[in-house]
Amino acid sequence: MEQLPLFPDTAADLLAASGFVDGRWSRFAGSAEDFAASRNFILTWVVQYASPSNAEDAFSILLNELESDDHYGWGIREDAGLGDEGTCLEGDNPQLGGLHETICLWRHGPLVLIAGGGSENETPIEGEAEAMDARAEALIP
Repeated sequence: MEQLPLFPDTAADLLAASGFVDGRWSRFAGSAEDFAASRNFILTWVVQYASPSNAEDAFSILLNELESDDHYGWGIREDAGLGDEGTCLEGDNPQLGGLHETICLWRHGPLVLIAGGGSENETPIEGEAEAMDARAEALIP
């Protein structure tokens, strides 16, 4: 969790959430230390929970991170057509020095998935999210 750009209370809530099984994240390009170099990076994250209910709880915690004014403040979600529920939002990331970013967050059964990146164009992020969602559907129909 310490590698992800989360507010401390969100990270604590996720760590306290029940049902965590396993997870993985990857960052392609970009730099945590040099925000200018982070333009066009992509970060992916997938976590498996013991049940869809546990995943719903984690999804809600992360959605609050993106929507609430005291965190990212990126507004209210619209359905992105990913998984069982999900959204793609765009804005300036307060955890990465204001880097403009698109983040897709969705839930597929017991999985919670994120694709995000510092791109001025959200199309590559949404394309990555759709590819990840197709792989999730193949694993957990």
